[in-house]
Amino acid sequence: MSNTINLINKEIKQLDDLQKKKKLVIDKAKNLIDRLDNHEKMEIHIDKLKELIKKPAVEQKEELIEQKNILENKVKNVNKKEILTNLNEAKKEKVEINKQVKDYIHKLKLSKKKLGKENLKIKAEIKNYNQLKEHEKKLTKKINELENKKMRSNIVDTDKDGVNDKSELRSDDGQLRTNPDKGDIKKESLEELKKKEQKLTKDIDKLKKQRKKVRKKIAKTKIDNLRETSKALGLKTLALGNVIKKGETQVLGISGNDELEKSVRVMA
Repeated sequence: MSNTINLINKEIKQLDDLQKKKKLVIDKAKNLIDRLDNHEKMEIHIDKLKELIKKPAVEQKEELIEQKNILENKVKNVNKKEILTNLNEAKKEKVEINKQVKDYIHKLKLSKKKLGKENLKIKAEIKNYNQLKEHEKKLTKKINELENKKMRSNIVDTDKDGVNDKSELRSDDGQLRTNPDKGDIKKESLEELKKKEQKLTKDIDKLKKQRKKVRKKIAKTKIDNLRETSKALGLKTLALGNVIKKGETQVLGISGNDELEKSVRVMA
């Protein structure tokens, strides 16, 4: 799992670096767009000044001519072709970065899916552990019930006549209770009781073997580690989902910055 997490962290960093690079490209494009806008405004202003200068009754004609000349010199100094070339290159760079971002987002989605599968496997192990614990409880309960049943049916030969006495029976609390009027148990009944006792012993031993296997499996399960790992995977998957969502949003150019979004739209 650690290798998967390390790979994801590396991919997230690369995605973050791409987003930073993309922001620089967009900022550069915004600056180029502003220069083009300013160039266009100067050209419009020059045309207005020319119209004013043509009018015979216009005041301060020399000042207007001077303003026009200054603006024309500024316009001449602006290499519009170079700006457009740089802007076009910025557009291409943004498209390429977006392509790389989409590739990393796809990789992160696959990694997220992988994390989800790993977490499902761990959750299945945790569920199996809980089921084993529950099964162990049920086995223990059944064993106790059978042992109590066996203990209550344990009839002893108290008068040493070779036949078990019906007068000596164990009650629910396990204590011997004497009833002198009952007398000895007949041989046939005694055989039945012995068979019943043997069956109970066999059933108890079988259940104890089952419980031993279950307890062995429980002991092998490092449940605390599994729970911690599952929690960590859940948090990492959630964080990864947020990274993917943010990355997809940024690819669309939605940043919350109106000026930046304007540049993105111009570059689209």
